[in-house]
Amino acid sequence: MKNQVWDSYHNIKKIVYSDLNSSEKLVLISIATNCEFDTKSRNYISQTPLSTLIRNSTLDEKKFNIIFNNFIDSGIILPRDKKRFEFNFHSSLTPKK
Repeated sequence: MKNQVWDSYHNIKKIVYSDLNSSEKLVLISIATNCEFDTKSRNYISQTPLSTLIRNSTLDEKKFNIIFNNFIDSGIILPRDKKRFEFNFHSSLTPKK
């Protein structure tokens, strides 16, 4: 079984050392720190409301949503339904511009 703490550390480290700009990093860290590892699907799932993620990121809502939607378009974030999404840590962490 995966060690969730160790995986999270490496996933956060991957974000911090990526070539993303600081706002993009804030969005991903806001999401990553609110994900739980789902042992059934073996993926990181967030059920945290978007309003909470926006508040945690300290960005304004418009900027957060633009970055968030770019990550969805890039496959970094995968929507599962209206209230949940999956964080694809296996992606290249390169959003479409």
